[in-house]
Amino acid sequence: MCKKIIGLIILGVCFSRVICGAQTKDWIAKITLASGIVSFQRADIATWSAAQIGLLLYNNDKLKTEGKSRAEMTLVDGSILRIKEKTLIEIKDVREDSTAKKKGSKFQLLFGKLWARVMKVAPDSTFEIITPTAVVGVRGTEFSINVDPALGTKVSVFEGSVEVRTEVKEEVKSILLGRGQTIEVGPDRILTVPKSLEEDDRQEWKQWNLHSKTDYKNEMAMTLQADCRQSGNLNEIRNADYQLGKSLIDINGNRVRMEEYLFRPQTNQLQFYVISKRENRTDQAYELMTFNQNLPSNFSAAVREAIKGQWVQVTKPNWYLLKVEDYFANDKNDYAKWLCEDGDALWDISGFYYQNFVKMSHIINGTTKWWTTDSGANYSWVGGGSPAPNLPTTTTNDPIYMKDTSLTNYDDGTWDRWTRYAIDDKGNLLKRSEVGTTFRLLTKQNMEVKIEASEFKGDIDVVLCPQILYNANVVK
Repeated sequence: MCKKIIGLIILGVCFSRVICGAQTKDWIAKITLASGIVSFQRADIATWSAAQIGLLLYNNDKLKTEGKSRAEMTLVDGSILRIKEKTLIEIKDVREDSTAKKKGSKFQLLFGKLWARVMKVAPDSTFEIITPTAVVGVRGTEFSINVDPALGTKVSVFEGSVEVRTEVKEEVKSILLGRGQTIEVGPDRILTVPKSLEEDDRQEWKQWNLHSKTDYKNEMAMTLQADCRQSGNLNEIRNADYQLGKSLIDINGNRVRMEEYLFRPQTNQLQFYVISKRENRTDQAYELMTFNQNLPSNFSAAVREAIKGQWVQVTKPNWYLLKVEDYFANDKNDYAKWLCEDGDALWDISGFYYQNFVKMSHIINGTTKWWTTDSGANYSWVGGGSPAPNLPTTTTNDPIYMKDTSLTNYDDGTWDRWTRYAIDDKGNLLKRSEVGTTFRLLTKQNMEVKIEASEFKGDIDVVLCPQILYNANVVK
């Protein structure tokens, strides 16, 4: 009896325990643009510090811009708050009730100006921006708020609608502001009659959008150039068959320089090698795949077929895997390794072929943690008793976000955990509805793999983009 395998560690195509993880983020916003002098203050710290792209913000944190400066906050749901110069904003309270499927978001604009592009708010959820003279309630729209301590609050709507509320002597009044309208609320908190949006406001909004995109691209380009200048120690791998590199933000808000390479050690082999360089660490990984026949010179189509893991067809696939070796390491001499051997494409009576490996094993820092026995029918692991059909592994599944987690607790008291994320270049976690239900469907998106173990001196955190494997013959 053989063990069915349906997912590779790196590609999301080969482990019998297909995993999906519950998303439990506690950060509220991420800095995605910081130009000029931008600073932040944590809720429990009196001092201010310089804010940089990738910084994570939490409840009760504050963000401030000085003259000739601006910033951008991207929220977990993709909403964007763009902060003009001489502005102070605080994340008052953002809470989510996953059971009731509702969320409450409150921000306080103490002075200055912001533009906002807010994603559609669920029926039972709220999104509010509080100023000294008014409360702006949002359902999903594009608008701006300008707070002058002497003049009050000005709200302008570019798309959608917002509700503007005030309270005078315990009497609450509100007005619905639609597209192309603006209103001013003075220090007396009395609502004025809405007016048509001024052309200056429209032009300022367009210019801000243009400048934000340009600033982000320029900043990324400068980082890329600096990374390239510091890559002299990588010259020995510049002769790879194919190369791909870019700078991006990881799930924790850290900037990463990612470099990927493809080698062909043998005519029937392909090795995918990736380096993730951060300011204070370097992580790396490779996946060596051995195919059932020699690869053609234009091998992308063959690779795409082989890594499917399952083929709904009546004939045996032309391309499948005989052996896979996955290796991850950090700069503290920690490493994790997976071996899958004696591979074949086998027929299932349900009407499809599937990728199968008879021999499998997992190694942490030189110690084999688990391995297959009985011709692949069972697993054994360190400190364990008789072989069993399943590993002592706990997995979690999130139906919405692309985060997969697997925790294995061994009988000798050791453990290891690995987590995969699908993120865009700004470090935003992607939804399954955006890229598909499994990591096998990732093409141009990024995957981040984090591995932890009781024996490690630190975690392993690798960011990669599978695009080089799917389109290798056009990215050299």
